[in-house]
Amino acid sequence: MPKQPFKLKLSKAASLLGMSADKEWALLANYSDKTLLRNAVAFCLSKTLGLSYTPAYRFVELELNGEYKCVYQLVEHIKTSSSRIDIGSATPVGDDPGDFLLEIDDHLDADYWFVSKRAWVPYTFKSDTTETQVTQVQKLIQQFEDTLFGSNFMTRGPGGYLPLMDTEAFVDFYLINELMKNNDAFFSSTFITRKDDGPLVFGPIWDFDIAAGNINYNGNDAPTGWWLRKQGATVYNGYILQLFTDPVFERHVAARWKFLSRRMPDIQRFIQAMPRRWMPRRSATSRPGTS
Repeated sequence: MPKQPFKLKLSKAASLLGMSADKEWALLANYSDKTLLRNAVAFCLSKTLGLSYTPAYRFVELELNGEYKCVYQLVEHIKTSSSRIDIGSATPVGDDPGDFLLEIDDHLDADYWFVSKRAWVPYTFKSDTTETQVTQVQKLIQQFEDTLFGSNFMTRGPGGYLPLMDTEAFVDFYLINELMKNNDAFFSSTFITRKDDGPLVFGPIWDFDIAAGNINYNGNDAPTGWWLRKQGATVYNGYILQLFTDPVFERHVAARWKFLSRRMPDIQRFIQAMPRRWMPRRSATSRPGTS
């Protein structure tokens, strides 16, 4: 794309525009999204539902080597650290892999990756890992899938899926992606963390530039209808389809949607206020050919 994103790596950690200090930052171009707002709205929904981590951001005007590059979104880069995605400091013990950050990513272009054997979900490693830990994580994901797709998966307590995943986080993560019909969800940019020896946690929210109708295939340009819970969707949504066979999970989703739907007027006000609140004071539209 003619307007490219950038990754910044500073020589030492620094706080940029009031955000938590770190060395690594992302400058999102949002070229596909001419409103420049879809990622911001997704982050707003994440804050509204209280996900454990939502990347902080600021809108900025970028000038690179004397050339004006238009409006960008300066965002905390997705990484593991105490000020970003905090996965703790547990090390592998026996067959337990400790903490990790994974990404569901069909591209499989990371140093370490695997495809789960039951739901055929492509996972890549986004945290420091070893070959031994890769094997351990594969076994952990296999245990999760075997339980989720097992005959007793709705069992409350040991033997069921509930101890293996943070269901509340999954419901909120699902609702944001479903509400915005995020075409990339459960195909790429879908992160899963494990802190210390805890359950699997889906999140944080990331990469919504072709969500909310900003696409002309898969039916995701339509404001009605399901995407992630649709049979035959071109994403790895087996977990979602299976979970919706559990009436308790379905009621949980309905309850959280009732909460979120009451906040829609607030989300609308957020969208309307964005140009005044976040956009740079110098209008990029005053320059011919900018976006």
